[in-house]
Formats: sequence, C-alpha cells, structure tokens
Amino acid sequence: MKKVIGAMIALLVVLTSFAAIGKVLAEDADGDGLPDEWEIQYFGHLDYGANDDPDADGIANIDEYNTNTDPADPLSKPRLPGDDQV
Repeated sequence: MKKVIGAMIALLVVLTSFAAIGKVLAEDADGDGLPDEWEIQYFGHLDYGANDDPDADGIANIDEYNTNTDPADPLSKPRLPGDDQV
C-alpha cells in the first residue's frame, strides 16, 4: 500500500511540474521575455521582441512593459524623477 501511495505522489509531482511548465510556455510562447497577453493586447501578434521599439519613441518594449506604458503610442513614455517639478 505504501508503494502505491508513493507512486501516486510521484505521479502527482510529475503532472504538477508539467502543468507549471506548460503555463510558463503559454505565457511567453515566443520566449522574448514579454508576456504573450501583453503583446497581443498592444500589437495583436507576437512578432515584436523585448528590445524592439515599434512606436519609435526610444523606449524598448521591455522597458514599456516594466513601466506600464503603451508600446504602440510614441507619446506614452516612462515618467522620470523630477517630471512633476515645475
């Protein structure tokens, strides 16, 4: 009985590991470091990479993602310290 329980636990661990790997791959199927959901939201596809700058604002996609700005809008840029000062 202990062997059966041990085998069931081992199988559960393996299945859980595969599920976790599948989730990671599904979240960044193209492996560019950007979540696929974010890429689809802004571009409608997964063709751009982390270092691309499709809106030509001088800010790479990974920086737009990390600062929560719009990578498809050249006027949407990360705020720098002191931007609020007059």
